[in-house]
Amino acid sequence: MTRKVVIAALAVVVSGVVIGYAVRYPFFDFGKPTPQDPALEVALEVKSAFAVVIENAPVVRDPEGSSDPEREARPQWGLAEADVVFETLAEGGITRYMAIFETEEAKQIGPVRSLRPYFLDWALGFRVPFAFSGGSSEALARIENGADGEKAINEFFNEDTFWRDKSRGAPHNLFTSSGLMLDLLEGKGWTGSSFTRGWRTKDRDPVAGTPAASQIFVDIGLGSFAVEYRYDQSIGSYGRFLGGQPHADAATGAQLNTDNVVVLETTSRLLDQKLLTLDIETFGSGKAYIFQGGGVLQARWQKNSLTEPLRLVDADGSLVALNKGKTWIAVLDQTGNISWK
Repeated sequence: MTRKVVIAALAVVVSGVVIGYAVRYPFFDFGKPTPQDPALEVALEVKSAFAVVIENAPVVRDPEGSSDPEREARPQWGLAEADVVFETLAEGGITRYMAIFETEEAKQIGPVRSLRPYFLDWALGFRVPFAFSGGSSEALARIENGADGEKAINEFFNEDTFWRDKSRGAPHNLFTSSGLMLDLLEGKGWTGSSFTRGWRTKDRDPVAGTPAASQIFVDIGLGSFAVEYRYDQSIGSYGRFLGGQPHADAATGAQLNTDNVVVLETTSRLLDQKLLTLDIETFGSGKAYIFQGGGVLQARWQKNSLTEPLRLVDADGSLVALNKGKTWIAVLDQTGNISWK
C-alpha cells in the first residue's frame, strides 16, 4: 500500500467519524472566550478530583507533506498536569484519552471530546465527576436514563465551563481548565471528590543496575498512534513518544513524562459498522504489566462492579504499589501488543 493511499484512508476514517457525530451532536459555539473500601487508597485531598475526555487526532498531511493545524488535536493541553491518563481505542484505530486531575492545576485542558461507555465505567469506579462533549449513543443512553449520569459534565449543558478556540477548526477546538471545572464542582456541591485508586503508592524505588525495561513499545492503534516510553535512569521516569516523535505538552513544548507505565490487556467488539465505535471489556480480570523504576512486574487487573475502581493486583492478590507521581495506563484489546527491551 502506497503512502498516498495510507494518508487518504486515514483522512477518510477521521472525516467519517467527525461527520457522523456532527449529525447527532452539532459543534456548538457556546462558552467563554479563550482565556470506601478501606483496602483502597484515597489520595490527599489537595483539590477535588475530576476526569476529562481528551482527543488524539493525528497530524494528517497531504501528498506534498503540508498539514492543516486547524484539523489537528496534537499537541494536547493538560496531559502534563494529569495524575492518571487512560489511553485506549475510540474508533477506527484512533485512540483517545481520559485524564484524571487532582493534585496539579491545568490552565487549559483539551481538546475535549466525546464520551465512550468504557471511560464512563472507569470514572464511576474511581468516583470522580467526568467532563466530555457529547458521546456515542451507548454512552449517552446510560447518562440520560440512569444513575450513571449523576456526575456527568456534558459540555452541551454546562457551556460556561468550556470555551472554543476560534483559531482552530471544530471539533478540535473545545477546552476547559482546572479553574472552570472546580468552579462547576463547587456550584453543584461536588467539592471534596477524591480519587479512589485501586492500587497503593510508594516512594520511588529505582531498579539497581541495568534496567530490565528501558524501552516500552505499545502497539495500540494505527501507526501514528504507536506509543513508546524510554526510561531515563538519571531522573527515574519515562519519556513518552507518540507516532515516532516525542509527545509534547502544548503549553510548554516539553516532552511528556510519567513515573509509571501500566498496560492492561482486554477485549473489544464492534458496536457500529459505520462509525466503527467499540465496546471495550472493563469488567472481570486480565493481564497487566507494571513498569516503574526501569523494572517490569507482570500482574493482573480486576474490576467486579461499576462502583468498584479498577484494581491492580499481584500474584498473591494484594494491591500493587505504584511509584508516587504520574501514571499512564494503556488499555489494549485483542488487536494490540506490548513489548519491551
